[in-house]
Amino acid sequence: MSQQAKQECLLRKAGARLVIGFSFAGVGLRKLVAVMVAVSIAAFATGCGEEEIPQLEKNFTCTAIITQDDIQYSAQLERIDGVGWKAVFSQPETIEGMEISLLSDSCTVNFKELTYTADTSQLPENGMVQLIASATDRCISGKGVECSAKGDNFILDGKVRDIDFTAQVSGDTITSLEIAEEITAQLSDYSF
Repeated sequence: MSQQAKQECLLRKAGARLVIGFSFAGVGLRKLVAVMVAVSIAAFATGCGEEEIPQLEKNFTCTAIITQDDIQYSAQLERIDGVGWKAVFSQPETIEGMEISLLSDSCTVNFKELTYTADTSQLPENGMVQLIASATDRCISGKGVECSAKGDNFILDGKVRDIDFTAQVSGDTITSLEIAEEITAQLSDYSF
């Protein structure tokens, strides 16, 4: 074999190695990318981080069935322009028609012909409506809550006034809220 033929043979072998090497490297790269995508999907499916907390509706009206100390309350809750809350109770019968408004720094209670207004700093910190409003506000802001996935829903865990709460979220609304294992609220019939 001539010198030139030997060089051409070596070049072909070297070229084949380069092509095969790139081919394997391409397969390896594709496998690596596939593994990275699979890991990303698995991580998203099993939970979410602070930055992935679902965006919740900010202004709404909903029906709340609230249980505290084995007493069940029914109320229409309204979040007003992100600055306050209004709760109008329909059950139990003894407080039917009672309206509690938490706007800015004041609380107003209207019941039958009586009206009472106070600064929120003068109210008990662990009032049922205040805790529900504060926990919901915390979920809406996404600050100070941890998020995990549960099927198609999300679970938000956080604290309000050093009291633990858990909220279940479906879509862009909270469907249930549990505060310190003492107050539960089922939220439904949203209007925006």
